[in-house]
Amino acid sequence: VSRLDGSPLTLVLARRAVPARAERNDGESAPHPLLAAQAVQDAVAAEWGVSPDELVGAGRSRRVVEPRRISMLLCHELLALSLREIGAAFGDRDSSTVLSALARAREDLEESAAVAERVARLRQMLPTAGNERTVHAR
Repeated sequence: VSRLDGSPLTLVLARRAVPARAERNDGESAPHPLLAAQAVQDAVAAEWGVSPDELVGAGRSRRVVEPRRISMLLCHELLALSLREIGAAFGDRDSSTVLSALARAREDLEESAAVAERVARLRQMLPTAGNERTVHAR
């Protein structure tokens, strides 16, 4: 798409190019994993006061890293996304990076009541793999 209209490749453009639904093995369609992850990213970004683009970007400041780890954890636990799918949804990070982020997010939950409370709020409002709500693209 970027080459066709001469626009720079951005996250917004990439998300427009990703299909909204994917075929499952049983012939049904389900929200595309990256689209489902986007709903988690949007909710976590709003809760932490950062932009969704910062969560998938390369920034390493604490204000971005903590919500990024939490987003990855919620994608894994609520959406049952694989490490590879989570990595793809968060700026093409590799599986070992995702695995490390999941471990650290679990530590954050154990060490901070404030983080645990925020995550509990998010878990209540976000869809789960077994209870998929309609997810709209940004």
